[in-house]
Amino acid sequence: MTGENPTALSADDRARLKAHFDVDTASHPDRWAKLWDAGNFLPWDRGTPNPAFVDLLDQRKDLIGGCFVEDAGKRRRKRALVPGCGKGYDVLLLASYGYDAYGLEVSEKAVERCIEERTANGHKYPVRHENAGMGQSKFLQGDFFDEFPTYKDPSTGGPPYGLTPQTYVEHLSHPGEEVPYDDSGHVKAGGLSQSSLQGLERLDHWQPKRTHEIGKGTDWISVWQPR
Repeated sequence: MTGENPTALSADDRARLKAHFDVDTASHPDRWAKLWDAGNFLPWDRGTPNPAFVDLLDQRKDLIGGCFVEDAGKRRRKRALVPGCGKGYDVLLLASYGYDAYGLEVSEKAVERCIEERTANGHKYPVRHENAGMGQSKFLQGDFFDEFPTYKDPSTGGPPYGLTPQTYVEHLSHPGEEVPYDDSGHVKAGGLSQSSLQGLERLDHWQPKRTHEIGKGTDWISVWQPR
């Protein structure tokens, strides 16, 4: 899905982000860290977990199952990774549903903000199911880009950078393979042979009824599993 989202970042914020990241991509992790270190321009922060994610955990057990799994004959909690976790809202949410959740952020300051959020507002994330209990929430410093919006045309630049749902399909079903693109930066649907046995398969894909205001009409949810 492409096109401009009328509730997305303001033109000034978009231009400021684009100018901030107008360097070689190898320097982008350091640019993310500078934003977190300054702390006065974090336009991606919404202050709460995404309502669409809450609804997924509450309503789609048919797709994601419960928070426990059998592993080598033992029952353990499922683990969840939230790359580019911001202040950790989704990590804390996952832990409240019984998952052992790990948040990854690029700067030490961002990790500190996550821990501060857990200390100040952890009470907002109570155990959701008594029979599951509370999972762990851990925050790690590491190199990972922020999420890619599906509504943006790839040619508009970023961050955030636009990736269509079809881009996710081609890359996740063909890990490690060279995915072909056209001259405008769009992935060529069906440009590769059948999906790799090492790839993921998409179980479902839909637009959520609830999400952050900025994502209404443009956010999508996909659930994937190993083949």
